[in-house]
Amino acid sequence: MKKKQNIGFTLIELLCVLVILALLAIIVGRSIVRSVNEAKTDLTETQEKSILNAAEKWSLDHTSEFDDIEGVINQVGLDVVFILDVSGSMTSTVRNVNGVSMTRNQAVAEATNDSIVALYKGNINTRIGVVLFGNSGKDFLPLDKYERMSTYYLRYIAPTSGSYGTLESGRLVALKDGAVYEKNYKYDGSGTELTNGMLIAQQKFMDQTLEEPRIPVVIILTDGDDFRPSTAIKTIKEGRSVIETKYKSTMYVYTIGFGISNGSKAALTLNPTPEAIQYAIDHNTSAKTLAEELQATGENYDYADGSFIGAMDANALRELFLQISDEVVKATKITQVCVTIDELKDGGYLSKDAKINEELAKSTYVLMSENAATNQYGFSIAKTEEQKQQCRDLIAAKEERENETSNLNP
Repeated sequence: MKKKQNIGFTLIELLCVLVILALLAIIVGRSIVRSVNEAKTDLTETQEKSILNAAEKWSLDHTSEFDDIEGVINQVGLDVVFILDVSGSMTSTVRNVNGVSMTRNQAVAEATNDSIVALYKGNINTRIGVVLFGNSGKDFLPLDKYERMSTYYLRYIAPTSGSYGTLESGRLVALKDGAVYEKNYKYDGSGTELTNGMLIAQQKFMDQTLEEPRIPVVIILTDGDDFRPSTAIKTIKEGRSVIETKYKSTMYVYTIGFGISNGSKAALTLNPTPEAIQYAIDHNTSAKTLAEELQATGENYDYADGSFIGAMDANALRELFLQISDEVVKATKITQVCVTIDELKDGGYLSKDAKINEELAKSTYVLMSENAATNQYGFSIAKTEEQKQQCRDLIAAKEERENETSNLNP
Protein backbone atom coordinates (compact mmCIF):
# COMPACT_ATOMS: atom_id res chain seq x y z
CA MET A 1 0.00 0.00 0.00
CA LYS A 2 1.36 3.37 -1.08
CA LYS A 3 1.82 6.13 1.47
CA LYS A 4 0.18 9.51 0.86
CA GLN A 5 2.72 12.22 -0.06
CA ASN A 6 2.73 15.45 2.00
CA ILE A 7 2.06 18.26 -0.53
CA GLY A 8 2.19 21.15 1.97
CA PHE A 9 5.00 23.74 2.40
CA THR A 10 7.72 23.34 4.88
CA LEU A 11 8.36 26.09 7.42
CA ILE A 12 11.56 27.10 5.64
CA GLU A 13 9.73 27.49 2.33
CA LEU A 14 7.06 29.65 3.94
CA LEU A 15 9.70 31.87 5.52
CA CYS A 16 11.43 32.31 2.15
CA VAL A 17 8.16 33.36 0.54
CA LEU A 18 7.49 35.88 3.32
CA VAL A 19 10.97 37.36 2.95
CA ILE A 20 10.52 37.73 -0.80
CA LEU A 21 7.11 39.39 -0.33
CA ALA A 22 8.59 41.76 2.27
CA LEU A 23 11.39 42.75 -0.07
CA LEU A 24 8.93 43.36 -2.88
CA ALA A 25 6.78 45.48 -0.56
CA ILE A 26 9.79 47.61 0.40
CA ILE A 27 10.83 48.13 -3.21
CA VAL A 28 7.30 48.95 -4.39
CA GLY A 29 6.68 51.15 -1.35
CA ARG A 30 9.82 53.16 -1.93
CA SER A 31 8.92 53.59 -5.57
CA ILE A 32 5.46 54.85 -4.66
CA VAL A 33 6.85 57.28 -2.06
CA ARG A 34 9.43 58.50 -4.57
CA SER A 35 6.77 59.04 -7.19
CA VAL A 36 4.61 60.97 -4.73
CA ASN A 37 7.56 63.13 -3.65
CA GLU A 38 8.56 63.76 -7.26
CA ALA A 39 4.99 64.73 -8.06
CA LYS A 40 5.01 67.14 -5.11
CA THR A 41 8.36 68.59 -6.24
CA ASP A 42 7.13 68.99 -9.81
CA LEU A 43 3.98 70.69 -8.53
CA THR A 44 6.01 73.04 -6.30
CA GLU A 45 8.37 73.92 -9.15
CA THR A 46 5.40 74.57 -11.43
CA GLN A 47 3.80 76.78 -8.79
CA GLU A 48 7.07 78.65 -8.28
CA LYS A 49 7.37 79.27 -12.01
CA SER A 50 3.81 80.59 -12.10
CA ILE A 51 4.53 82.96 -9.20
CA LEU A 52 7.79 84.21 -10.71
CA ASN A 53 6.17 84.68 -14.12
CA ALA A 54 3.43 86.70 -12.43
CA ALA A 55 6.08 88.79 -10.64
CA GLU A 56 7.83 89.49 -13.94
CA LYS A 57 4.56 90.74 -15.46
CA TRP A 58 4.00 92.87 -12.35
CA SER A 59 7.47 94.43 -12.68
CA LEU A 60 6.78 95.50 -16.27
CA ASP A 61 3.73 97.44 -15.09
CA HIS A 62 5.50 98.91 -12.05
CA THR A 63 8.89 100.08 -13.35
CA SER A 64 8.69 103.23 -11.21
CA GLU A 65 8.90 101.04 -8.11
CA PHE A 66 12.53 100.33 -9.00
CA ASP A 67 13.39 104.04 -8.78
CA ASP A 68 12.68 103.93 -5.05
CA ILE A 69 15.83 104.95 -3.16
CA GLU A 70 14.86 102.80 -0.14
CA GLY A 71 15.53 99.65 -2.15
CA VAL A 72 18.93 100.69 -3.50
CA ILE A 73 21.98 98.69 -2.47
CA ASN A 74 25.47 99.70 -3.55
CA GLN A 75 26.83 96.77 -5.48
CA VAL A 76 30.48 97.60 -6.13
CA GLY A 77 32.92 100.44 -5.66
CA LEU A 78 33.99 102.98 -8.28
CA ASP A 79 37.48 104.00 -9.36
CA VAL A 80 37.10 107.27 -11.30
CA VAL A 81 39.98 109.14 -12.93
CA PHE A 82 39.46 112.60 -14.42
CA ILE A 83 41.85 113.32 -17.34
CA LEU A 84 41.77 117.10 -17.83
CA ASP A 85 43.27 119.29 -20.54
CA VAL A 86 45.40 122.16 -19.19
CA SER A 87 46.69 123.44 -22.54
CA GLY A 88 46.91 127.14 -23.40
CA SER A 89 43.52 127.24 -25.12
CA MET A 90 41.83 126.40 -21.81
CA THR A 91 42.28 130.08 -20.87
CA SER A 92 39.50 130.96 -23.33
CA THR A 93 36.44 132.38 -21.59
CA VAL A 94 32.92 131.06 -21.19
CA ARG A 95 29.96 132.38 -19.23
CA ASN A 96 28.35 130.90 -16.16
CA VAL A 97 24.64 130.76 -15.35
CA ASN A 98 24.73 134.38 -14.17
CA GLY A 99 26.34 135.57 -17.38
CA VAL A 100 29.69 136.18 -15.69
CA SER A 101 32.79 135.36 -17.72
CA MET A 102 35.30 132.79 -16.48
CA THR A 103 38.07 130.78 -18.09
CA ARG A 104 37.49 127.23 -19.25
CA ASN A 105 40.03 126.19 -16.60
CA GLN A 106 37.81 127.61 -13.88
CA ALA A 107 34.64 126.09 -15.33
CA VAL A 108 36.30 122.65 -15.49
CA ALA A 109 37.64 122.91 -11.92
CA GLU A 110 34.20 123.79 -10.56
CA ALA A 111 32.43 121.09 -12.61
CA THR A 112 34.96 118.46 -11.51
CA ASN A 113 34.59 119.51 -7.88
CA ASP A 114 30.79 119.16 -8.06
CA SER A 115 31.17 115.82 -9.84
CA ILE A 116 33.40 114.43 -7.07
CA VAL A 117 30.86 115.53 -4.45
CA ALA A 118 28.09 113.77 -6.41
CA LEU A 119 30.15 110.59 -6.79
CA TYR A 120 30.82 110.35 -3.06
CA LYS A 121 27.20 111.12 -2.27
CA GLY A 122 25.95 108.48 -4.70
CA ASN A 123 28.42 105.75 -3.75
CA ILE A 124 30.46 106.11 -0.59
CA ASN A 125 32.82 103.41 -1.86
CA THR A 126 34.27 105.67 -4.58
CA ARG A 127 37.95 106.44 -5.17
CA ILE A 128 38.94 109.39 -7.35
CA GLY A 129 42.09 110.48 -9.12
CA VAL A 130 43.00 113.48 -11.28
CA VAL A 131 45.44 113.57 -14.20
CA LEU A 132 46.36 116.76 -16.07
CA PHE A 133 47.80 116.88 -19.57
CA GLY A 134 49.32 119.49 -21.84
CA ASN A 135 52.61 118.84 -23.60
CA SER A 136 53.21 116.30 -20.85
CA GLY A 137 51.10 114.51 -18.27
CA LYS A 138 50.90 115.20 -14.55
CA ASP A 139 49.60 112.90 -11.82
CA PHE A 140 47.76 115.58 -9.84
CA LEU A 141 45.83 113.43 -7.34
CA PRO A 142 46.52 109.73 -6.70
CA LEU A 143 43.59 107.35 -7.10
CA ASP A 144 42.21 107.13 -3.57
CA LYS A 145 39.30 107.93 -1.33
CA TYR A 146 39.69 111.35 0.28
CA GLU A 147 38.37 113.03 3.35
CA ARG A 148 37.94 116.72 2.57
CA MET A 149 39.38 119.04 5.22
CA SER A 150 38.37 122.16 3.30
CA THR A 151 35.25 123.29 1.43
CA TYR A 152 36.38 121.98 -1.96
CA TYR A 153 38.27 119.22 -3.73
CA LEU A 154 39.47 121.35 -6.63
CA ARG A 155 39.35 125.04 -7.39
CA TYR A 156 40.83 127.51 -9.83
CA ILE A 157 42.88 130.48 -8.61
CA ALA A 158 42.97 133.40 -11.03
CA PRO A 159 46.46 134.77 -11.81
CA THR A 160 47.72 137.91 -10.13
CA SER A 161 49.83 138.54 -13.21
CA GLY A 162 50.35 136.87 -16.58
CA SER A 163 47.85 134.91 -18.66
CA TYR A 164 47.40 131.74 -16.64
CA GLY A 165 46.07 130.72 -13.25
CA THR A 166 46.53 127.84 -10.82
CA LEU A 167 44.61 124.64 -10.19
CA GLU A 168 44.57 123.93 -6.49
CA SER A 169 43.33 120.98 -4.46
CA GLY A 170 41.77 121.43 -1.07
CA ARG A 171 43.39 119.92 1.99
CA LEU A 172 42.65 116.26 1.34
CA VAL A 173 43.42 113.26 3.52
CA ALA A 174 43.86 109.95 1.69
CA LEU A 175 42.03 107.30 3.68
CA LYS A 176 44.35 104.50 2.50
CA ASP A 177 47.48 105.75 4.26
CA GLY A 178 46.48 109.03 5.93
CA ALA A 179 48.65 111.07 3.53
CA VAL A 180 47.68 114.74 3.33
CA TYR A 181 47.52 116.45 -0.06
CA GLU A 182 47.49 120.17 -0.74
CA LYS A 183 48.56 120.41 -4.35
CA ASN A 184 48.64 123.11 -6.98
CA TYR A 185 49.46 123.30 -10.64
CA LYS A 186 50.32 126.50 -12.48
CA TYR A 187 48.92 126.49 -15.98
CA ASP A 188 51.73 127.12 -18.47
CA GLY A 189 49.89 127.40 -21.78
CA SER A 190 51.37 124.19 -23.20
CA GLY A 191 50.01 122.08 -26.07
CA THR A 192 47.68 119.07 -26.16
CA GLU A 193 49.00 115.52 -25.76
CA LEU A 194 46.14 113.30 -24.55
CA THR A 195 48.34 110.21 -24.93
CA ASN A 196 50.45 111.34 -21.96
CA GLY A 197 47.39 111.81 -19.78
CA MET A 198 45.88 108.44 -20.67
CA LEU A 199 49.13 106.57 -19.99
CA ILE A 200 49.36 108.07 -16.49
CA ALA A 201 45.70 107.23 -15.82
CA GLN A 202 46.27 103.68 -17.03
CA GLN A 203 49.17 103.27 -14.63
CA LYS A 204 46.99 104.52 -11.76
CA PHE A 205 44.51 101.72 -12.40
CA MET A 206 47.22 99.09 -12.85
CA ASP A 207 48.83 100.01 -9.52
CA GLN A 208 45.64 99.35 -7.55
CA THR A 209 45.26 96.42 -5.19
CA LEU A 210 41.77 95.08 -5.81
CA GLU A 211 40.49 93.42 -2.66
CA GLU A 212 36.90 93.62 -3.91
CA PRO A 213 35.17 94.09 -7.28
CA ARG A 214 35.34 97.66 -8.57
CA ILE A 215 34.29 99.47 -11.75
CA PRO A 216 36.96 101.61 -13.51
CA VAL A 217 35.89 104.91 -15.12
CA VAL A 218 37.75 107.64 -17.00
CA ILE A 219 36.31 111.06 -17.79
CA ILE A 220 38.37 112.81 -20.47
CA LEU A 221 38.01 116.52 -21.23
CA THR A 222 39.83 118.51 -23.90
CA ASP A 223 39.12 121.63 -25.92
CA GLY A 224 41.35 121.24 -28.98
CA ASP A 225 43.05 119.06 -31.57
CA ASP A 226 45.58 116.63 -30.22
CA PHE A 227 49.18 116.78 -31.46
CA ARG A 228 49.14 112.99 -32.09
CA PRO A 229 45.48 112.03 -32.52
CA SER A 230 45.97 108.53 -33.96
CA THR A 231 48.37 107.66 -31.12
CA ALA A 232 45.90 109.01 -28.57
CA ILE A 233 43.07 106.92 -30.05
CA LYS A 234 45.14 103.73 -30.03
CA THR A 235 46.35 104.45 -26.48
CA ILE A 236 42.80 104.85 -25.16
CA LYS A 237 41.60 101.70 -26.96
CA GLU A 238 44.52 99.60 -25.70
CA GLY A 239 44.34 101.15 -22.24
CA ARG A 240 40.70 100.25 -21.88
CA SER A 241 41.41 96.63 -22.77
CA VAL A 242 44.32 96.36 -20.32
CA ILE A 243 42.38 97.98 -17.48
CA GLU A 244 39.32 95.80 -18.05
CA THR A 245 41.55 92.72 -17.84
CA LYS A 246 43.03 93.97 -14.59
CA TYR A 247 39.65 94.79 -13.02
CA LYS A 248 37.76 91.88 -14.59
CA SER A 249 35.01 94.41 -15.20
CA THR A 250 33.59 96.59 -17.94
CA MET A 251 35.30 99.98 -18.02
CA TYR A 252 33.34 103.17 -18.68
CA VAL A 253 34.91 105.86 -20.86
CA TYR A 254 33.35 109.32 -21.17
CA THR A 255 34.79 112.02 -23.40
CA ILE A 256 33.98 115.73 -23.46
CA GLY A 257 34.94 118.10 -26.27
CA PHE A 258 34.65 121.54 -24.64
CA GLY A 259 33.83 123.94 -27.49
CA ILE A 260 34.88 121.41 -30.14
CA SER A 261 33.03 121.25 -33.46
CA ASN A 262 31.79 118.04 -35.06
CA GLY A 263 33.91 116.75 -37.92
CA SER A 264 37.13 118.03 -36.41
CA LYS A 265 40.15 115.87 -35.55
CA ALA A 266 39.47 116.53 -31.88
CA ALA A 267 35.88 115.26 -32.21
CA LEU A 268 37.03 112.12 -33.99
CA THR A 269 39.73 111.53 -31.36
CA LEU A 270 37.14 111.61 -28.61
CA ASN A 271 34.57 109.47 -30.38
CA PRO A 272 36.06 107.41 -33.25
CA THR A 273 32.98 105.34 -34.08
CA PRO A 274 32.73 103.66 -37.50
CA GLU A 275 29.99 106.17 -38.37
CA ALA A 276 32.13 109.16 -37.37
CA ILE A 277 35.08 107.79 -39.35
CA GLN A 278 32.94 107.30 -42.45
CA TYR A 279 31.38 110.75 -42.04
CA ALA A 280 34.80 112.43 -41.98
CA ILE A 281 35.77 110.61 -45.17
CA ASP A 282 32.50 111.21 -47.03
CA HIS A 283 32.31 114.90 -46.12
CA ASN A 284 36.00 115.63 -46.56
CA THR A 285 36.32 117.19 -43.10
CA SER A 286 39.56 118.24 -41.45
CA ALA A 287 39.66 114.77 -39.89
CA LYS A 288 39.57 112.93 -43.24
CA THR A 289 43.23 111.88 -43.26
CA LEU A 290 42.97 110.65 -39.67
CA ALA A 291 39.75 108.81 -40.51
CA GLU A 292 41.32 107.07 -43.50
CA GLU A 293 44.27 106.00 -41.35
CA LEU A 294 41.94 104.49 -38.75
CA GLN A 295 39.74 102.80 -41.34
CA ALA A 296 42.77 101.23 -43.01
CA THR A 297 43.66 99.35 -39.81
CA GLY A 298 40.35 97.46 -39.94
CA GLU A 299 40.00 97.79 -36.16
CA ASN A 300 37.07 99.03 -34.10
CA TYR A 301 37.91 102.13 -32.03
CA ASP A 302 34.43 102.71 -30.62
CA TYR A 303 35.54 103.06 -26.99
CA ALA A 304 33.40 105.94 -25.68
CA ASP A 305 30.35 105.00 -23.62
CA GLY A 306 29.32 108.63 -23.80
CA SER A 307 30.80 111.45 -25.89
CA PHE A 308 29.67 115.07 -25.60
CA ILE A 309 30.99 117.55 -28.13
CA GLY A 310 30.13 121.16 -28.89
CA ALA A 311 29.85 124.68 -27.53
CA MET A 312 28.72 124.90 -23.91
CA ASP A 313 28.77 127.43 -21.11
CA ALA A 314 29.98 126.75 -17.58
CA ASN A 315 26.54 125.71 -16.36
CA ALA A 316 26.05 123.24 -19.25
CA LEU A 317 29.48 121.76 -18.49
CA ARG A 318 28.58 121.36 -14.82
CA GLU A 319 25.29 119.64 -15.68
CA LEU A 320 27.15 117.34 -18.06
CA PHE A 321 29.63 116.30 -15.36
CA LEU A 322 26.76 115.65 -12.95
CA GLN A 323 24.95 113.59 -15.60
CA ILE A 324 28.03 111.42 -16.09
CA SER A 325 28.45 111.04 -12.32
CA ASP A 326 24.83 109.93 -12.02
CA GLU A 327 25.27 107.36 -14.80
CA VAL A 328 28.38 105.76 -13.32
CA VAL A 329 26.88 105.67 -9.82
CA LYS A 330 23.80 104.03 -11.28
CA ALA A 331 26.04 101.38 -12.83
CA THR A 332 27.02 100.19 -9.34
CA LYS A 333 23.51 99.77 -7.97
CA ILE A 334 20.92 97.06 -7.62
CA THR A 335 17.41 98.08 -6.59
CA GLN A 336 15.30 95.59 -4.66
CA VAL A 337 11.50 95.53 -4.49
CA CYS A 338 9.12 93.13 -2.75
CA VAL A 339 5.55 92.20 -3.65
CA THR A 340 3.20 89.84 -1.82
CA ILE A 341 1.67 86.80 -3.48
CA ASP A 342 -1.77 88.15 -2.50
CA GLU A 343 -0.95 91.39 -4.33
CA LEU A 344 -0.08 89.41 -7.45
CA LYS A 345 -3.48 87.70 -7.19
CA ASP A 346 -5.37 90.94 -6.54
CA GLY A 347 -3.70 92.58 -9.52
CA GLY A 348 -4.67 89.76 -11.84
CA TYR A 349 -1.06 88.68 -12.43
CA LEU A 350 -1.66 85.37 -10.69
CA SER A 351 -4.95 83.49 -10.83
CA LYS A 352 -6.94 83.78 -7.60
CA ASP A 353 -7.72 80.10 -8.00
CA ALA A 354 -4.03 79.23 -8.28
CA LYS A 355 -3.21 76.48 -5.83
CA ILE A 356 -0.25 77.34 -3.66
CA ASN A 357 1.16 74.65 -1.40
CA GLU A 358 1.66 75.34 2.27
CA GLU A 359 5.43 75.91 1.99
CA LEU A 360 5.05 78.55 -0.73
CA ALA A 361 2.06 80.13 0.96
CA LYS A 362 4.21 80.73 4.03
CA SER A 363 6.80 82.50 1.87
CA THR A 364 4.29 85.30 1.20
CA TYR A 365 6.77 87.53 -0.68
CA VAL A 366 8.50 87.67 -4.04
CA LEU A 367 11.84 89.51 -3.96
CA MET A 368 12.72 91.33 -7.20
CA SER A 369 15.94 93.10 -8.12
CA GLU A 370 16.99 95.35 -10.98
CA ASN A 371 20.58 95.93 -12.07
CA ALA A 372 20.38 99.52 -13.29
CA ALA A 373 23.50 99.23 -15.40
CA THR A 374 22.23 96.29 -17.47
CA ASN A 375 18.47 96.77 -16.98
CA GLN A 376 18.31 93.10 -16.02
CA TYR A 377 15.79 91.84 -13.49
CA GLY A 378 16.01 88.94 -11.05
CA PHE A 379 13.13 87.23 -9.26
CA SER A 380 13.11 84.90 -6.27
CA ILE A 381 10.63 83.77 -3.62
CA ALA A 382 11.54 84.94 -0.13
CA LYS A 383 11.95 81.68 1.80
CA THR A 384 14.45 82.48 4.54
CA GLU A 385 13.46 84.57 7.53
CA GLU A 386 16.14 87.11 6.58
CA GLN A 387 14.63 87.56 3.11
CA LYS A 388 11.13 87.86 4.56
CA GLN A 389 12.26 90.51 7.05
CA GLN A 390 13.97 92.40 4.25
CA CYS A 391 10.68 92.42 2.35
CA ARG A 392 8.71 93.52 5.39
CA ASP A 393 11.14 96.42 5.88
CA LEU A 394 10.95 97.48 2.23
CA ILE A 395 7.15 97.37 2.19
CA ALA A 396 6.91 99.26 5.50
CA ALA A 397 9.24 101.97 4.18
CA LYS A 398 7.17 102.27 1.02
CA GLU A 399 3.91 102.61 2.99
CA GLU A 400 5.49 105.25 5.22
CA ARG A 401 6.52 107.35 2.22
CA GLU A 402 3.08 106.97 0.66
CA ASN A 403 1.51 108.24 3.90
CA GLU A 404 3.89 111.21 3.96
CA THR A 405 3.01 112.03 0.37
CA SER A 406 -0.70 111.73 1.18
CA ASN A 407 -0.30 114.16 4.07
CA LEU A 408 1.52 116.66 1.86
CA ASN A 409 -1.15 116.39 -0.85
CA PRO A 410 -4.49 115.97 0.98
